[in-house]
Amino acid sequence: MIRRVGFALAVSTVTSLGACAPDEESLIVRYAPQWPLKDEAFQCRVDGTQTVVRGGGILDLTFRGAYTQPFLLENNLTAGGGPTSGNNGVDDSEIELQAASVRLEIPQDPRVIELVAAQDPNLVEFRFAVQSISISGGGKQGLAVQVIPAPTAAAFADVIPRLHPTDVSLTVLVHTVFHANRGSNSSFNDNADRPNALNVLEVDAREFTYPIDLCFGCLRDCPPNLDPGSDLIASGGLCGAAQDQPAIPVGCLLPAEPDRESAD
Repeated sequence: MIRRVGFALAVSTVTSLGACAPDEESLIVRYAPQWPLKDEAFQCRVDGTQTVVRGGGILDLTFRGAYTQPFLLENNLTAGGGPTSGNNGVDDSEIELQAASVRLEIPQDPRVIELVAAQDPNLVEFRFAVQSISISGGGKQGLAVQVIPAPTAAAFADVIPRLHPTDVSLTVLVHTVFHANRGSNSSFNDNADRPNALNVLEVDAREFTYPIDLCFGCLRDCPPNLDPGSDLIASGGLCGAAQDQPAIPVGCLLPAEPDRESAD
């Protein structure tokens, strides 16, 4: 879906519209790729060449932390414009990311979303800016985006136990739409004073849905006898949160008290 913003702007791009029609989807979310291996130095990144697809995510609400989702975006426009492309030699297929819109849904029990929205509608439906990354025609870009902010996770952690036991199995569906800008030349420009100027079109990707299982304590990696009750993550938390893999509370890494008898 493409909406016209309606002002002229000179842009420098590297690819062209090619054979793609004006109303054809140009920005696509291909899938949620797998995170890097656990032993890699930096896990909270998205490899644009990763072909392993995640089936969904896990968020441990005990930690009341955010969930960051991996995305693989693709510019579906054809690369390789030029004087013979019918666009006066102007490449206009480059897409620049601008923002993302997120809407949360729990079909198993809509009351959860309703109660959280009653606290603040922005906790379950919101729009935020993303890096203005440019994607050339035919290009791909990995992106990690926080789709469940910490305040939303905290609200879920408060509301769900009022409706269900903490061993309940609930899944939140994250519906995300990415927004981008694309330059368009005179074929879309009705400015008679600047017939070859580039207008800016707002491009919306099709809504992408990603399931995240919610739990209480399922990712907590700590023996009970070492746990003083702290839920601050010390290590093991992907993207600094208790998501998708075990997370160790800071208290679990505190040094044990010395044995007084052996010390004497």
